[in-house]
Amino acid sequence: MTMNANEYVYANVEGTATVLYAPTGAVELFAGEVWPADDPFVQARKDLFSTTPTVLKSTTGKAAPAATPVGARARKPRRG
Repeated sequence: MTMNANEYVYANVEGTATVLYAPTGAVELFAGEVWPADDPFVQARKDLFSTTPTVLKSTTGKAAPAATPVGARARKPRRG
């Protein structure tokens, strides 16, 4: 099964987090980690994920965009 970009989300945590999740016991999340959007853990804990990247690697100091909660639409940049 091939997933497109809209089917992935990014962990929105500081550093790492261990989250209790009854079906598996605990899930360890790492900042910016990519998850399938339809994963049962993502669906149960949408508050821990963003539809936009939360970690950005850059040699010029660019910051990652603000996190977009799962279920919300990403904001388009304002033209100035």
